[in-house]
Amino acid sequence: MKLDLYTLYVGHVTTFVLMTTILLLIGLRYRQEQALRIWGMAGVLACAGIALIALRPYLSPWLGVGLANCLLFFSLMLTWVGGVALEHTRLPWRPGLLLAGAVSGVFLLLPFGAEAFAWRILLFSAAYLLFHALLWRSLRRSPHQARLGYRLGRLIVLLLMLTYSVRLLYSSAVSSGWLANSALFAYLDYQAMWLEYAKLLCFIFICFERLEIRLYQQAMLDSLTGLANRRAFHEQAEQRLAANPDAPVALLVMDLDWFKRVNDSHGHLAGDEVLVHFAALLDRHFGHFDAVYGRNGGEEFSVLLSGSAVPHAPVLAETLRQTLAAAPITTSDGNTLQQTVSTGLVVAARGRTPLRELFMQADLQLYAAKEQGRNRVCVSAL
Repeated sequence: MKLDLYTLYVGHVTTFVLMTTILLLIGLRYRQEQALRIWGMAGVLACAGIALIALRPYLSPWLGVGLANCLLFFSLMLTWVGGVALEHTRLPWRPGLLLAGAVSGVFLLLPFGAEAFAWRILLFSAAYLLFHALLWRSLRRSPHQARLGYRLGRLIVLLLMLTYSVRLLYSSAVSSGWLANSALFAYLDYQAMWLEYAKLLCFIFICFERLEIRLYQQAMLDSLTGLANRRAFHEQAEQRLAANPDAPVALLVMDLDWFKRVNDSHGHLAGDEVLVHFAALLDRHFGHFDAVYGRNGGEEFSVLLSGSAVPHAPVLAETLRQTLAAAPITTSDGNTLQQTVSTGLVVAARGRTPLRELFMQADLQLYAAKEQGRNRVCVSAL
């Protein structure tokens, strides 16, 4: 049994409404995912546009053709903006609105009769290709582009662009008289409809992937300094030791001197600023080396060096100590703090040395540095 066009439109709109509702509900539940709410609004506009097209026989051409397609143009614009919103960057509202408004204006200048049908299809297909090319670009430029959701999203967008490219070429051929109308146009619409459903599902999948990334970061990163927390540091260090069991390694354990006095005298906010300052120094001194570094908790930090940096570990530790001691820290309330650090360093000839043993030896050197007056580096070798 064949379904008439009206029934297909009703089914299409109903399915789209349900999927759009899911997008909006998830976006409202996870407030940090602005992209879902923008895509949900894009779906609302698309549903309204499709509904007007379905009711076209009972409406004026300005509503059933003009307004319907304008809503679809702005829906396409929101789809692109939602892709940009994934990275929480500045959203291109102004260029998006200008583009959608310009395309809508051109569309409204075309006659609403059957004689301009092919030209309307041509314009809509061109606008669709433009906004989806921009969407593909935003997904391609994401730092998470290698993840499955982003790769699926780019694939679906490419398939949609291919479908509308064929649609565009076919409309051009019909409008120029090269080809007569055929069932190809209906098949292209049917294929595009299912790809649109797949795109919405992929959007949801991308946002849940991002939620997974965020939860992992919260579990593995120190929220104050942005460095690896104790759990993450130990996991990464164990992996590094297992990957190169015969290579030399060096472990530094650092403790900020008299840090409790900072909190007691200047407040915990000043203490937080000192920790952030020292974390930035760690990143500056060890970020370009083959190193794993993180905050163990409180005022204690650790660095595991491997590769060519190991022979220079004592020099690097001493340089870090001198840099911290030489530059007073000015807090947000205008106070100036002089902070120093004590460091215990152990160098092992082989990475097969258990991490626990490395920590024991580094802690012994750290205690020695404190007993000798603090603000110094004590070194031992295994």
